[in-house]
Amino acid sequence: MSVPHFASAFRQSYSGAAAKLQHKLLGKRKRRAELAVIADPDDPDVPSHEDTHSHDSTVGEAPSPGSSTGSTGLRQQHYAVLTSLLHRCILERDYARASRAWAMLLRTELGGHPLDIRAQERWGIGAELLLHTDTTPMGRAPDMAGQPFLQDQALPANAAKSTLEGLARAMHYYERLILQFPYRKTAPDATSSLTFYPLMFGVWIHSIQLRYKMAMQESLQALKISRSRGSSDDMSSDEPSSDTTSARSQLHGGVAARQTAVQDANAVVERLNELLTSPPYSDHSGLWKIKGMLLLWIGHLLDYNSLSARSSDSSGDESVSTAPGGGKPESSLEERQMTILRAQDAFSRALALGDTLDARIREEVGL
Repeated sequence: MSVPHFASAFRQSYSGAAAKLQHKLLGKRKRRAELAVIADPDDPDVPSHEDTHSHDSTVGEAPSPGSSTGSTGLRQQHYAVLTSLLHRCILERDYARASRAWAMLLRTELGGHPLDIRAQERWGIGAELLLHTDTTPMGRAPDMAGQPFLQDQALPANAAKSTLEGLARAMHYYERLILQFPYRKTAPDATSSLTFYPLMFGVWIHSIQLRYKMAMQESLQALKISRSRGSSDDMSSDEPSSDTTSARSQLHGGVAARQTAVQDANAVVERLNELLTSPPYSDHSGLWKIKGMLLLWIGHLLDYNSLSARSSDSSGDESVSTAPGGGKPESSLEERQMTILRAQDAFSRALALGDTLDARIREEVGL
């Protein structure tokens, strides 16, 4: 081969190797840029642009096909860094950046396979992030441990609204997982809709209880405001006193809140009844226990409304002396007794399937 031909072949070979190396370096820079998007600029765990360029400039020849720095190794490293950032952001309550890291992990493929969120119960991370998505638009969320709305105290309106929106997103998320991973007889122990249904019902019930708590709090707050506006003239007038009017308003508000909670809870019971008609769900003790606990709560609400109706009846307030369905207090008591019997049946099914029950609940339902 002549010198010109040798030089031409050498240039072509060198150009091809340089193009491959440049493509590899561009891919590495792109991955580092993606990490920088979700990380803090001052984060020492993420390489800066200067570190990236200095590292790239020291790269020599392209790695051999069998080396650990190949594409598979880089993808595994990329996955490990994203996972570390995800958990760090969750621990620091930086849910905005944690959500972005989680979204990138869902798009990551290892060995040509996407991330399986059923493995190691990763699906729980997605639900947790959805619950806190709107806590803050960006940056760290405040520490909610010990906040009043997690206890039996006053509920901040903005926190309660954000929590309700998060619960709605989490419920929709579990419904999507139920459709995406149905139960299969060939893999009865795999994570499937049998796993996600109790979680979805738990989120649904929690949202109903939170709305009920908010309604009761609004009624109590209205009572306090009405009493603070009362004047001494009310005592000398023939009109009902401000305290009496406030008490009636509080009674009306409590009855209405419990009626709404009973209706919402009955919707959950109906969904459970449809699910528990056929296996494998009819053999799930947790679903029967959820149904029993929900029916027991409905019975308590009906009992409170019945007491309120009888109290109003004795005071002559006919506007409140009706049962939740519009009938007499006696009908509310009958409905409560039927509800407790249904709860007893649900608890019996759960116990027959091997579940346990608190002694106080056993005594209340007569088991």
